[in-house]
Amino acid sequence: NTVGFGGRVTGDEEPKYLNSPETPAYHKSFVLYGLNWAKESIKEKKVAILMEGYMDVIMAHQAGTTNAVGTSGTALTPEQLKLIKRYTSHVAFAFDQDSAGLEATFRAIELAQLAELNIQIIAIPVGKDPDECIKQDPAVWQKATASAHHIVDYFIKNLLSASFENIE
Repeated sequence: NTVGFGGRVTGDEEPKYLNSPETPAYHKSFVLYGLNWAKESIKEKKVAILMEGYMDVIMAHQAGTTNAVGTSGTALTPEQLKLIKRYTSHVAFAFDQDSAGLEATFRAIELAQLAELNIQIIAIPVGKDPDECIKQDPAVWQKATASAHHIVDYFIKNLLSASFENIE
């Protein structure tokens, strides 16, 4: 059943996403965009790929990544992770590669650890988000999802690359 509506601007205007207001039937913090389409694939593949926006989820599904869901333009919440745990104990985060997306990734990792989920990170190799990556090269996206990093590997890689960037 439809519980709300959301839209995305096509230009540089703000806000980037506009959602229905909160109602008795619609609480963004309790909803994952695309879960109705992804739940069987999540159970089959034993992992849910979490993304930030609708367009990321739509493009992922079109590219064959049918276990992707979105946070509907909101930060990931404990309630959304409870939804995921109905279908799997494994999550892979594929948030935007900008500073806001990286901050969202770190917050999501903390929440997922508290929810006792197994966590992986999908590094977006081209573009700033899954949508752009898929548009540029769907094969690169498929390779990135297939080689998601365990969080420890992700942190080590990022710490090492940050350390080397600071060496003059």
